[in-house]
Amino acid sequence: MSAFISYSSLDKVYAGELQRALEPHGIDCFLAHEDIEVSDDWALIIRQRWNASVVFFTLLSDNFTGSCYCLQESGAWLDEKKIIMPLVISDLTLGDKELRKVVGFLTAVHFVKVQNLSMDETVELILKKLESKGLIRRHTKTA
Repeated sequence: MSAFISYSSLDKVYAGELQRALEPHGIDCFLAHEDIEVSDDWALIIRQRWNASVVFFTLLSDNFTGSCYCLQESGAWLDEKKIIMPLVISDLTLGDKELRKVVGFLTAVHFVKVQNLSMDETVELILKKLESKGLIRRHTKTA
C-alpha cells in the first residue's frame, strides 16, 4: 500500500523513523526529503505520489501547524476524500479553538495521539486502524 507523509521539515527525523518502521509491513511511505532528488521537478513528484497514495499521514506538531505547505497538503487531501490519519507526534501548544483556526477541517478527523508512544507502539496502533478500515489484512497466529 502506498502512503504519503505530510510533515514539517523540522520533524523529518521522526518522519524517516516512521517510514522505515512501516516499510516491513508493506506500507510504502513517500517522504519528500528522502524521495526527491536534487534537480527533480518536486511539484510533479509530490503530485504523482499524492495521487498514488491510499493513506495520508499528517505528523501534527507545532512545527506542522506553522507550515503553509503542510496545511495546504492537508486541505487538499481532505477535498479528495481519501483516508487521512493525523498523528499527534508532540504536545501541541495551541488550544482546541486555535488549532481549529490553523488546521480547519482536519479537526473533523479523529487525531491519533502517539506523542508518548514508542515507534513500535505507534506502528501497531496505525496497523490496527488500517486493518479496521479494511486497508490491510494481517496474519494472526492460531494456537
